[in-house]
Amino acid sequence: TNEGTTWGGTPSYFASNGFTYALVSDGITIYASRSGQGIVKSTDSGVNWSQVNNGIPVSYTPALLISGEKVFAGNSYYGVFVSTDAGASWNTANNGIIDLEISALGGKGDTIFAGTDNGKVYCSINGGQVWTEATPSFSNLNTTMYFISVIDESVFIGGIGFGTMGLVRSDDWGLTWVQDNSGITSVLSLKAGGITKIDTTLFVGMYSGGIYKRSINDSVWGRISGPDMIVQAPPVYPDTFYLTSTRIVAKGNTLFAQTSPVGLYRSTDLGVNWQQVTSFAGSGFDKRGLILKGDTLYLAGDGGVFRSTDNGNFWNNYLGNVFAGARISSFAFIDSFAFVGQMNLGYGMLRSTDGGKFWIRKNNGLINAGSKNINKLTKIGSTIFAGTAAGIYFTSDYGESWNPTLFPAQYISELHAHGNTMFAFSEYLLYRSTDMWQTWDTVTNGLDPWDWVDV
Repeated sequence: TNEGTTWGGTPSYFASNGFTYALVSDGITIYASRSGQGIVKSTDSGVNWSQVNNGIPVSYTPALLISGEKVFAGNSYYGVFVSTDAGASWNTANNGIIDLEISALGGKGDTIFAGTDNGKVYCSINGGQVWTEATPSFSNLNTTMYFISVIDESVFIGGIGFGTMGLVRSDDWGLTWVQDNSGITSVLSLKAGGITKIDTTLFVGMYSGGIYKRSINDSVWGRISGPDMIVQAPPVYPDTFYLTSTRIVAKGNTLFAQTSPVGLYRSTDLGVNWQQVTSFAGSGFDKRGLILKGDTLYLAGDGGVFRSTDNGNFWNNYLGNVFAGARISSFAFIDSFAFVGQMNLGYGMLRSTDGGKFWIRKNNGLINAGSKNINKLTKIGSTIFAGTAAGIYFTSDYGESWNPTLFPAQYISELHAHGNTMFAFSEYLLYRSTDMWQTWDTVTNGLDPWDWVDV
């Protein structure tokens, strides 16, 4: 209720695990499609909810649409359903639809469009009573119709998947279609996630391609994604990839872009500047991946590194896609260099020179998968040590090269330096070195190795 500055959770009705697939509102009633609950609605701004599934299966329903007095639901198995009594009852509306795997709905008045997971588009000009196929020629079986939006008198459809349809537009209500991708140059970007308009400016979000805008009187899109939305870029990678934009909406002159995996961004100046207004630093994190460097908190875990500069009230994730599904185990800092170790999948070491916004791999000398599974980082002076699944490695040149130490065991689960003394835990034994890792002795007398997990 305050332009996205703060957010409140929905009531306990949604407390159980589950997904919300679709959400629509006519300004009074809100309808949502939920896993395990089917269609639910609220008439008091989301305070209270009730299920409205009479006549419609409680199964995957990824599309909802309100058009006039009718509510439409697109089911991924059973096609299109329509309700004329505010969701109290539903009836099938599939006359003419062959492909029932509905993925998107859009329309205006009695003209309704339905898109499918298999690249098909159907059009009804009588409120869903009869449908005819209106599939763009650019589509194929590998294209999923992700959204259908009517802006002014034009119909826009966004396709994702392995096809390269991207964004298509019809100015004659589906009789003919043109691709509307001029200015969006990367093939991997031709997966459209959402479109909206403010005054005479259109905005579109693309998968891995960022956010673009153009005038309704122009035909070429220009990218407006902020620099903190970049997930990888040259010279380390041949192309620049941006956070996936899965939805984009306008509220007055304020633009909201939902991105994956980071969350919601907001712009109040037509995309010139962006502010992240939600934070997803909530789950999947290991306690060893939390560290304070100066006034900045770093939190790492399953698939990403988050930073907070306000005592943890808000977190930014600059580069989640680079980490893929790897689990971040720990950090180390030397001068202006930041290092993170990844403890699974054999991804190894990443280094940042800009405070954690951009990361590159530094695995020279980590020659096998075990040495690239890094469980703990520590440092002595300007030397960083990595405890891995194949022994202890060190670097004295900011990660440009890694060298093995003479540690007597393989799997290192913990590693810690105190002054010039180093402790390592491996195979239920605690080791200590006081001569810069040249020799090691065990120091577990009086300790029960089953009872402790950190050094």
